[in-house]
Amino acid sequence: MNDFPNPTRYDNMTYRRCGNSGLKLPLLSLGLWHNFGDTNTLERMNAICQTAFDHGITHFDLANNYGPPAGAAEKNFGIILKTTFAGHRDELIISTKAGFDMWPGPYGDCGSRKYLLASLDQSLQRLGLDYVDLYLIHQPYNDYYGAWRALEELYEEGKVKSIGVDNFTQDRMADFVTYVAIFGVLIGGRLGYVLFYQIPNHGWSQFLADPLMVLRVWEGGMASHGGMIGVGLYTFYYAWKHRVKWVALLDGLAIVAPVGLFFGRMANFINGELYGRIVPPGSSQGMIFPAELSQDPDLFVRVASRIYETPGLLDKLSLSGIAVPERMTAAWVTDRVRDTPAIREIVGQMMQDHARYPSQLYEAFAEGVLLFAVLWFVRVRFPRAWNGLFCGIFAVLYAAGRIICEEYREPDSPFSMGLTRGQFLSVFLVLVGAAFFVYAFKTRQTVQECAFYEPEKKDGKESSGKAV
Repeated sequence: MNDFPNPTRYDNMTYRRCGNSGLKLPLLSLGLWHNFGDTNTLERMNAICQTAFDHGITHFDLANNYGPPAGAAEKNFGIILKTTFAGHRDELIISTKAGFDMWPGPYGDCGSRKYLLASLDQSLQRLGLDYVDLYLIHQPYNDYYGAWRALEELYEEGKVKSIGVDNFTQDRMADFVTYVAIFGVLIGGRLGYVLFYQIPNHGWSQFLADPLMVLRVWEGGMASHGGMIGVGLYTFYYAWKHRVKWVALLDGLAIVAPVGLFFGRMANFINGELYGRIVPPGSSQGMIFPAELSQDPDLFVRVASRIYETPGLLDKLSLSGIAVPERMTAAWVTDRVRDTPAIREIVGQMMQDHARYPSQLYEAFAEGVLLFAVLWFVRVRFPRAWNGLFCGIFAVLYAAGRIICEEYREPDSPFSMGLTRGQFLSVFLVLVGAAFFVYAFKTRQTVQECAFYEPEKKDGKESSGKAV
């Protein structure tokens, strides 16, 4: 090592840009984890760093808890920086991270704003530096809003040159979103439909005779309340697996859920399904939904008869290239409403007494636009809102909107006491929302302050941890 550093160290190493940071990192980096704790000698650590640098490795990756013990890697590398690399700081990319357990108390982990600010000050002191080139948060859970504000603040102060997220890949996010959709929306929504609507209306005999009906989602039948239960259960499992706070994770989903509800109701409107009740005579709010023809055989027969009786209509359709079936169906008539003015006029005349409320639009506004606006306002206006508050707001406002809109929607299934089944289920959702409010008020814990898990001590060793 007498000729350190190697003058040709950059000749055979490839460097690639890191995100939009402007940094160029070597294809190989040196992670200073177990080999740079107090269990190794300083001479050995120094030799490893020199060898890496001689081969063009300029990125040295650390974290506040690298050791052992925690902090030892930064301390030891700081000694090497003062000696071996004293004249080469500008050639090095030094990164450090924070986010896992570091010191006792509620602010010693979780990645909160307070934790990230304090941790970097400690890291800089151990390294003997005024800044690091890259500062990362291990996992964007918990106080992700306050954590990112802290990273931006440190960047503006010049203590870090680039910021980012570690240990959370796009694949992980994609997996979470995908499984929430599968287990929550699809499986939960379908099981909810079977349990809340099919079995109460038709009894267990139909289900026992054909249990595979649960899987045939293409036949229709999804329950939003069941979807919420499915999302809640899968989120609970995900939070337990990844050691994060269930309520905090669910709060994040609650804020964006109205977007999905909005597009779902708009799809209902476009497809002409889940339409409203018949409007009073003279009402200007009524709309005609041709899909009703498949639900009302008598109405379809009257419409079909009028089409057959209209002189020359079917011949004109045939000449224009539209296939006319030997036996007319409701689906065929519905399709012709979209592309044939003459049939559209007939259906409009025959169904004028069946004009209905566009309840899908009412629900899209109540469950989507209004609910999202309230949640987003609270999120921006009160960034330190208590855990569970967003879940409570979502549950109560969704239930209220659903109860009101059910007065305009053709009920899927009547229940009792003047309530539809959707209204009855929404009453329980109000109770769920109240429970979240009680939890939020009782704990008064913000995502900035939550210590999600603390290690259990067994025989002097840390276990995987228990929730607090």
